[in-house]
Amino acid sequence: MQIFQKQIACDKSNLVTKKNRLTATRNAAAIFALSLCLTCLAGCKSPEQKRLERQTHLEKFCTSVVQHLLDRNPDTIRASITHLQREELPDPVFDKLQEQGLLPKTELGILRIIDRAQEIHSSNEVQVKTVKPIGPIEKDLVPFTVSGVEINKTQGKPDESSPFSCTITCKMNDETGDYPQAIQITGLSQQVKPATKTDSKEQHSKKRHHK
Repeated sequence: MQIFQKQIACDKSNLVTKKNRLTATRNAAAIFALSLCLTCLAGCKSPEQKRLERQTHLEKFCTSVVQHLLDRNPDTIRASITHLQREELPDPVFDKLQEQGLLPKTELGILRIIDRAQEIHSSNEVQVKTVKPIGPIEKDLVPFTVSGVEINKTQGKPDESSPFSCTITCKMNDETGDYPQAIQITGLSQQVKPATKTDSKEQHSKKRHHK
């Protein structure tokens, strides 16, 4: 009799274990299915969501380009120009902005800006107020109007301010690796004094050296 009771108890225990395993398996399957559904929903963005994300990305890019382009802070100008050259502007656009006097042409030109700013304790702050697309955001090439204020400072205090406005044409597609580039910038006034003969000789010397 005792052996029979032990057998019944053992059978009940096995039955409970099987039920627990079955419940755990069902729970795991339900969790996996829910995760899969959430992943699918997250990946299935509507055209409007994609458009808004693209526009936001390009607006931030235009803001960055203008801030780097107008930067005359002696502590950050070198990093800004490097970022423009390596990340934001194709070589022909960078060269064109140098020719237009919007960027220094040589390392010596950068050093002169830094030395002059440190000498008179000047810097600037670029505040971008509006960035608006003036074409379909879905296109590979999208022009933006960018406007704001450049605040010149002396010894860290605002001295004078001047408004600016420009048009930046952005390119972002498979060709650029879905990373934006500014292929045209118009509307900004000259920021750098024309190069002297010394600057020109240095630039020519550097080109020959790189060759």
